[in-house]
Parts: sequence; structure tokens; C-alpha cells
Amino acid sequence: LRGVLNREVGQLSGGELQRFAIAVDAWGYKHETMDQNVNAPTILSEAGIPVAFKSDHPLLNARDLLYESQKAYHYGFNEHKALAALTTVPANSLGLGHRVGSIEPGKDADIVIWERHPLRLGARPKTVIVDGIELDYQVSWTKQVSELVEEDNQKFTSSGSEQEEVEEMDIPEEMHHWLPSPSHQIMRLEDDGLNNPISLNEACSPDTNSFVLRNISSLYMGPGQTYTGSVYLVVKNGQVACAGTECGHEHMEWPSWSPVFEMDGAVGLVSTGVSLGLGEMSFEMTTMDGKAENDVTSSGLAENIIRAVDGIKLNSLHLQKAFKVGVTSSVSQPFTASELLAGISVAFRTGIKNTFLDSDDTFIKEEAALHFAITHSGKFTVSQQIAIIRRLLSSPTNKSNDNIFYRAAQGQIPVVVEADNKDEIASIIQMKRQLLTQGHQVQFIILGGAESYLVVDHLAAMDIAVIFKPARCYPLSWQQRLSLVGPPMTSETGLDILVRGGVRVGIASTDTSFGDLRNLIWEAGWNLAHNNQLSEEQAIGMVTWNLADMFNLNRAENVNPVGILRQGRKADFVAYNGDPFVFGTKVLMVYGGGHSGPLCFPKQF
Repeated sequence: LRGVLNREVGQLSGGELQRFAIAVDAWGYKHETMDQNVNAPTILSEAGIPVAFKSDHPLLNARDLLYESQKAYHYGFNEHKALAALTTVPANSLGLGHRVGSIEPGKDADIVIWERHPLRLGARPKTVIVDGIELDYQVSWTKQVSELVEEDNQKFTSSGSEQEEVEEMDIPEEMHHWLPSPSHQIMRLEDDGLNNPISLNEACSPDTNSFVLRNISSLYMGPGQTYTGSVYLVVKNGQVACAGTECGHEHMEWPSWSPVFEMDGAVGLVSTGVSLGLGEMSFEMTTMDGKAENDVTSSGLAENIIRAVDGIKLNSLHLQKAFKVGVTSSVSQPFTASELLAGISVAFRTGIKNTFLDSDDTFIKEEAALHFAITHSGKFTVSQQIAIIRRLLSSPTNKSNDNIFYRAAQGQIPVVVEADNKDEIASIIQMKRQLLTQGHQVQFIILGGAESYLVVDHLAAMDIAVIFKPARCYPLSWQQRLSLVGPPMTSETGLDILVRGGVRVGIASTDTSFGDLRNLIWEAGWNLAHNNQLSEEQAIGMVTWNLADMFNLNRAENVNPVGILRQGRKADFVAYNGDPFVFGTKVLMVYGGGHSGPLCFPKQF
């Protein structure tokens, strides 16, 4: 994990080079991972040390092994070395290079044919050949050989041919066999007669709160508000003064002494589903706020419930790295292990330098949502947990706005229930129906949602939103066993089905586990590779305005709404030097999030 700090250990006494098997960007969960460096593959390779990439299955899922090469390429690792780190390097390191690791005469016929370049976002195998035998994705591994033979006979004697079946697969119209070169577009200043700053250091100072972004090719501001072409974003005194194609110098007066930059842009990203800002290393409890324990049987629960706002720690390394990729706000819940009730989350800005006392708008909402989690290792059965949630929401002891459960029942604050199993989600849907008949207006949000696609129509009918955590579901537990992993194993994912079914969908990270929040924009764009019906605007929305809408953070009455850009309101955005859904695209600027002035050229480490 920390080998990049001591590169000389790669040279053994006999002169043979030691190999390093690493994960590219897993970090932050224990002490020895805090020094992890995303540039480690390049640094080690330049020192002459062969690099291989590894999983930590099932925590770092082996199905995502290619993702390690993709991320390494994004951070500057050579394209061919990134692929060799999954093929020839590990094969030779294990002494198996004479059989596997490359395609050569005499070696095992292990071949993968990709439907796009394997270092593009969302790349998936089209054909997998092991020992010369093509893998059939439609085969159930539990079937008997006799059943498979019978199915094969039926397939080749039916009126349709096997070729026709292949052509019916959901193959993107545009084939992406080539790998685009990393964007080298840079942010530059222009002189427009405004007495502009002459240097980027001056233009990006903490005192800069008026500036102009021009020649933006795509600007994502909110649902149905995507501008393309030669777009402008004019910021004056920290607020959006104008956005669109008619904000040029000839249409309006730009702020004097304002830097004029060139780049692409999108609204700031929103984190949720994790305890961001409530600790640093999840495996080192002395660095955490502690595990929340709320006594759900206590008559004084409403008065003593744990509030995340009371334990917030700002400017942590997790927050710094998140802010540098454009995560400008977070809805963070109290940290818990196996408790039913986590407590009340807080919505806050992630770019604060010191403490919340240094800014008058650190907290977007001190009480953002009420959080429950259906667990299977606590002291209550699942049925007891459902009953407790129903009791707390249907019969609050104190019917006043001072009682968080009364406010939740009235729909004044959302109720987040973490659940993956279809039947547990169905119980929450049924609970909302029952509460509605009692005159309650509870706003449920499902967090997790691995099997939520099985109740998609009911979720849509009851207007219950779903936040996928993780963004791409795997059957890692019994409660997730029916999750759809997507192509090539399944034709679509649960996310695809929910979006098509009209359910409001968001995406969460698992940052406290492996520090993956900085990959949030890629998770949002993953399904674009196979779902032609999903737009880039919808993908952006899953990590911005959809989440803000679920937590009531972007309402018109909000002075400084989150998840959208609105004229006359506080500017909060991330700007790129190209398409954010292409590996190699860099963040050029992050503005907002409580940070003083624009953060220019942020670098991950």
C-alpha cells in the first residue's frame, strides 16, 4: 500500500525486480492507506518496477478489476502498461507466463473480445473464450448437463437462428473501439478590456468571486436546463448573473476586474449515503465520531436522537479529495453498524477550510433527513424493525415541530430507509400507503435498493425515490441476491429499469469503505455505455439535482439551492476540460461549496 514511498524496495539483492500488486485508488479506511497515491502506477513504473492491479474480493469486487486499469489510465498511466497490469505482468509474476497472459501460439486460448476499448467507461466483454470454449452468458450454472444439451437442440432447430439472437442484443449505435487521447485543453485567461488579472494565481485567489466562463461546450444547470454550443456562465459576487448563449459582452455588462476563463461545466455534485465529515478512517474508531446508538424503545427518543450536525469535522482528507472532483455538498448521516435508527443527517458544504464558524452558510440544512437501516445482525428481527418504524411515524408522542418523528410523518423532512431486499422495500411501500390513509404525508427514500427494480411500478405509484448504494449492484449478500449486474450477464440493470419506470433515482458512494467518492461522476455515467435511452443530463442528475430534490435542498424558496445553477443564486459548480464521462478528462475548477474563491487545477493524490 505504501510501496511508492520506498521505491528502492523494488530492487531485490539479486538484481531481480520485485513486482507490486496494488489497487489504484482504494484509500482512507485505515492508517496505512492514508498515504495511497493515485500516481503510484506511474511512479513505480518509471522506477522500473512492474505493476499489477489487484482486487480484494468481495470488498474490492473482482468484477471491477478492469476498472483499476481504467482509473490508472485516467491518472496518467500508459495505456499499454495499464492493460499489461492485468495480463502479462501478473501472469509472469506467478510463473504462468508460458501459458497465459498474452495471445501467442502454444498458449491457452483465453481471449476476451470487448464491445468497446477496454479502457473506456462502462466497457464490457462481448465474447469470452476460455481454453478455446466460448462462454455462454445465458447458461445457468445450476443446470444439469442434460438440460443444457436439450436447450441447445431446441435453439438450433427453432425458426430463428443464433445469429438473429445476437443481433437483438442492446449494442450501442456508435462503436467505441478507439481510445480517445486524454484532453490537453487547459484553462486560460482572456483579455476582454475588463482590467483582467494577468496571472492565474491572481485570477484564482480566495478573493475572486466575480468571473466569466466562456466557450463552454456543455453546461448542465438542472433538469431540462442543459446548454450546448458557445455557452457563457457569468458569476458576479458569488452569484449566477447569467448563463446561456446570450451572456456575451455584447448582451450584458460583465463585472469589471473579472477573470475570463474557457472550460466546460456542470453543477456541483452531491454526496449522500455515507458519514462524510464524521470521521477519517472507518477502521480506526478513534478517528471517527463513534457508532450511533439510539434507543428506539425510549420515551425520550425524540429529544435524545443523534444529530450528525453535532459531530461534523470539516477540512478532513476525505472532504478535500471529494471537493477537488466537484463534490461541493454532502448529506451525511450518523455512523452506525447494526442499529435500526442512525439518526438525523446534516446537509453541508464540503469546501470549508477550517470550522463551521468560519462561514455563515456551512450548513445547508442542519436536519436534512431521518435515517433508518433494516439490518440483519442487530437485536431486532426484520419484522420488529418494520413495526418500530411504523410506530414512530404513525404515533409520535409529541405532535409538534419539535418532534422529529412528527415532522417526518408530515413530510417536512424525508425518511431514508436503507434496504436492498424486495420484500423489505415492499413493506416500506405498504407502510406509506397505510400512513397516507391516516393523513400522514411521509416522504420515503430507499437507500441501497439492489432489488428495488422488482417493485418499480409500486415505487413510481407511491413516489418513493431510490438511491443506489453502491451505484452498481452486486449480489454480495442474501438480501442482494436478485440484483441485476448489467451486461453481459443481464441485459440491463436495476437502475435502467427504475429510470424507465419513472422512479426518481440517485447514486451514492461507499466512501467510508475505500474512499471512492471521487469516482462519483464515473459511476453516474457507467450505464451510458449500454443504455441508449439514458441521456448525459439524466446521468448528471443522479448525482446532483435528483439528490437535492429528494432532500428538499433545491426548492425555489431556498436562498442558496443545491444541485442546480439558478440565476440570482449562489454559484456552485465544477468545470472540466472535456467530457466528464471519458477517462483522462481533468477538473479545471471547482467553485462554491463554502470554499473561498475558485479552486483552480485541483489534483488528486
